[in-house]
Amino acid sequence: MELSELIFVTGNLNKVREAEQKLGIKLNHTSIDLHELQEVDVECVVKHKAKTAFEQLCKPVIVEDASLGFKAFNGYPGALIKWHRQYVTNKNICKILNGFDRTAIAKCAICIFAGKEYRVFVGETKGQIIYEEKGINGFGFDPIFQPDGCEKTFAEMSLEEKNKISHRAKAWEKVKKHIII
Repeated sequence: MELSELIFVTGNLNKVREAEQKLGIKLNHTSIDLHELQEVDVECVVKHKAKTAFEQLCKPVIVEDASLGFKAFNGYPGALIKWHRQYVTNKNICKILNGFDRTAIAKCAICIFAGKEYRVFVGETKGQIIYEEKGINGFGFDPIFQPDGCEKTFAEMSLEEKNKISHRAKAWEKVKKHIII
């Protein structure tokens, strides 16, 4: 299947921009309201989103979702991070982890679904939750996540810097290797 045949279902234009920059092509994309499965496992979430999007659009789709798991909490909140951040700000996440191991794993799962088989591509980046927000770029947990071996948070990096090491970039790289562009 060619990537140009797929519809990237997301309401987040930053995600579209990151994917297009990593792939070097423009993506067909649309925003539709998808019920999001409340689950820690990001792979379960993207499969459910892909099936729902395919049923609504009746076309092959590509969806993605991210998770952020804290070592101190056995991987929680995982894919629930989006929901979690609606009630607990990045600033408060930094405070919650005071006195705990600040190790975190950011994951991105991308799912391609055309009605029969789920193709899931996962990228992950290990890092730390810093003590206070830094940076203005990116979105979501970018201002509090500092990848291992880096002096900057994702939000302090340019898109080009971030796309060399981010969980999302790693997942899109796997898509790029397996799909015809």
